[in-house]
Amino acid sequence: MEFVKIVRDPIHGFISLTEEEVTVVDSSVFQRLRGIKQLAMTDYVFPGAVHTRFEHSLGTLHMANRILDRLAKNPVPPKVDEIRVVRLAALLHDVGHGPFSHVAENFFRFPVERDVQLGHSKASVDVVRHHPDLDFLGDARENVADLLTDWLGQRTVLRDIVSGPLDADKMDYLLRDSYYCGVRYGVTDVERIVFTLQRIDDLPERGRSFLGVSWKGREAVESLVLARYFMHNQVYLHHTRLICDAMISRAVKLAIRDGGTDPRLFEYKTEVSYLNVYLSLTDATLLEALQSSASEHSKQIVERLRLRRLFKPILETEVSTIPDPRVRSRVLELSPEDMLKYEREIADASGMESEFVILARQELTRPTYRGTPSKNILDAKTILVMGDDGIPRELEQISPIFREMGDRVPVTISCYAGVAGATGSERIEQRERIRSAAKAVVPSIGM
Repeated sequence: MEFVKIVRDPIHGFISLTEEEVTVVDSSVFQRLRGIKQLAMTDYVFPGAVHTRFEHSLGTLHMANRILDRLAKNPVPPKVDEIRVVRLAALLHDVGHGPFSHVAENFFRFPVERDVQLGHSKASVDVVRHHPDLDFLGDARENVADLLTDWLGQRTVLRDIVSGPLDADKMDYLLRDSYYCGVRYGVTDVERIVFTLQRIDDLPERGRSFLGVSWKGREAVESLVLARYFMHNQVYLHHTRLICDAMISRAVKLAIRDGGTDPRLFEYKTEVSYLNVYLSLTDATLLEALQSSASEHSKQIVERLRLRRLFKPILETEVSTIPDPRVRSRVLELSPEDMLKYEREIADASGMESEFVILARQELTRPTYRGTPSKNILDAKTILVMGDDGIPRELEQISPIFREMGDRVPVTISCYAGVAGATGSERIEQRERIRSAAKAVVPSIGM
């Protein structure tokens, strides 16, 4: 593989690119990623977090190449054409992200395939398959798209490099997000993990393979899992970040409701004509469209975001603490339309406009990747550690940190509101009125 260009990166040093990869990077679909911040409006909490999907995608390519270099020392090394496809898939894995990254999945209507609710990954696959910017990829195009379609295909060691529990994506974003946020939660021993990576084959008739680690890498992998957990709970789920996400989503939905924005813009389609419209949206262009919409409420929220006059946290309730099990069950089932009903109740009881009251439900991350922890299934999130006896074991079985952990995922329901007032005392009084109304409504939802 011949490299023709290097890019200097603050996380990895030099990142090498082939001529084909340079053409990808120079394409309009890839350059657009400069306008998609990696962590949406997290810079309102951590001012340095203004990095974008552009540099993260380059970093993911670099980490994928390091993993491939390690696997080249395994008994079944990757082939030359496989290396090309994996590198391209790593480079293009986020090319379909909407404005404000994952926040876009709150207001774009993506399809469901095989009972899986899709998101930006579907857009990435469609861009790779259909966008004329990438026609030059030729025969590799379908192989790259197939590798990115992780919700359909079975696990393979190559797919695990791009989208798996030990993938290049995580190894880059944990380091990168920590660096730009100025925190240390995501710093982990990537060197040790990469050094101990190996291919682990399933039983012969299953045809699957996994990216796992040797026994010597188990502690380093524990550190990766914990780093992801801490970053989620301390950075990605910071209440100010969540409020910004909720405000952006609310502004879009109000613009649609009030006729200020064509709802078809947010109904995802695979057609190239729609993809071009979808790809025209970045963080900046979405906010511009909302500011020029006919919805006064939407424009007010965007203006508050611009000035950092954010909604305030009013109430946060862990669902498990709600006394009535019928209410707990109902809260877990609430649809967005249901949320609107209870937002109106809170607003009416506190003298607020319902447009400026938001109920949001969040699942707090557990430090584990298992999707079905009570079953002995090698699912998409299982991390395998190869024992010295040649038998692979699940990380949760051998880790003293994770072995005794319960399966419960904490779920909270939060209330945010656009508190306003001429004086501080007026704002405090209004906030208390909203809190009293929310305290009365949330525990009695569905009754």
